[in-house]
Amino acid sequence: MNDIIARKKAGQKLTNEEIQKFVSGVTSGEIPDYQTSALLMAICFRGMDVEERSQLTLAMAASGKKLNFRTVKGRKADKHSTGGVGDKTSLILAPWLAAAGVKIPMISGRGLGFTGGTLDKLAAIPGYRSDYRAGKLRTLLKRNGCFIVGQTKDIAPADKKIYALRDVTATVDEMSLITASILSKKFAEDIDTLVMDVKCGSGAFMQNLGDARALAESIFDTANKAGLFTLCLVTQMDFPLGIYTGNAIETWEAREFCDPKNIYRAAAEKIYIKRAQLTAAEHLVAPLVEITIELAIALLDPHGAQKDITRAAALGNLFSLWDSGALKRHFSEWIAAQHGDETAFAEKATAILEKLAQNDAPETVAIYAPQAGYLTACDARALGNLMVELGAGRQRSADTIDDRVSLEMCATRGDAVDSQAPLCRIYKPHLSQPEREKVQHIATAAFTVSEIKPKAVKNILARL
Repeated sequence: MNDIIARKKAGQKLTNEEIQKFVSGVTSGEIPDYQTSALLMAICFRGMDVEERSQLTLAMAASGKKLNFRTVKGRKADKHSTGGVGDKTSLILAPWLAAAGVKIPMISGRGLGFTGGTLDKLAAIPGYRSDYRAGKLRTLLKRNGCFIVGQTKDIAPADKKIYALRDVTATVDEMSLITASILSKKFAEDIDTLVMDVKCGSGAFMQNLGDARALAESIFDTANKAGLFTLCLVTQMDFPLGIYTGNAIETWEAREFCDPKNIYRAAAEKIYIKRAQLTAAEHLVAPLVEITIELAIALLDPHGAQKDITRAAALGNLFSLWDSGALKRHFSEWIAAQHGDETAFAEKATAILEKLAQNDAPETVAIYAPQAGYLTACDARALGNLMVELGAGRQRSADTIDDRVSLEMCATRGDAVDSQAPLCRIYKPHLSQPEREKVQHIATAAFTVSEIKPKAVKNILARL
């Protein structure tokens, strides 16, 4: 191990045998933490090429058990996001693609930090289970076409050990290690296609396009080199995605999206069919709608997603499933199959919505523009971190979450605003006066209002 550390420190390429030895030793505990940390730091400074990354990914995936869905007919695909504020696209995509006949075996995580986690959102549904054995997962995939569960201790255990050390040695943000960590879990899922959503902006880990594109290229090159057909989209994440942020209310918004008789479907019609001007409410949800649909197209037809004819066919299929009620039905069937009580959840979400609707009520804070103008920017990370401090997320892995803490966006980039209508509302049960003052200060500072209307920005920044 000493020689391996020295070689990487000197900028040399590690052999497949050396990478296998490293991952095997980490998994068994044979290699002590201080040597693992030393190699991680050497990788942080020297990096890895695509072959090293692909071998590290495969070795980490092979460190534990792999799921086996060969008896499940149909193409199997998954989508993974690098995380963003208000990102609930997975909750929509899983039942939508299942309705289209694509099998979606999705292994997701809990949130740590400002981006939130898919499992935390689903945990807001009373009774929802995310811990099943492999045999039950095959049954869920056959019957419902999708599932969303958590990572078990048997899946990529090397990743868990390595990530724990990365977290305390300032090596979390190294591109090769991020790539191998994400992909090792996906290689354990037994899927045919992976679609990556790499977020870019103030509400993402990668805040500029150069870094986001570099990560997307690293994932794209590594996954395809290792044998998993992968597409990457780099998507905008400067404003919270959708109207709501917070575990219960994001899940509710995903559920509402699935109903064809609402502003999400109306916005989609104008974005893709009529090319008409959006209303204020439709403008607010347009980024969520477009990003979700583009990811769905990529999952539905990955090999032809850039061709006009196949795009049109995929889009027509998705809209048909939406309009017929198949998407909404598959959402309900998926939740019920994993023991979620959708009726009890709807009651819970309704209670939160009633609280959010009350401007400046005892537990709700409304944030207003300091002067009339146009909303030009939002520090989504500041809002995400504020939500974590209020209890919507974790600062430490042992923290508990209050899934009722919620944020409602009332305006988005380019909207005309003034001091009479709120930019956003934030709700927290038992909100104290010091917390109220903190919310007012941080949330107000997160928005930028100017006299000049900003130019429209793209929601899809790059495709690989």
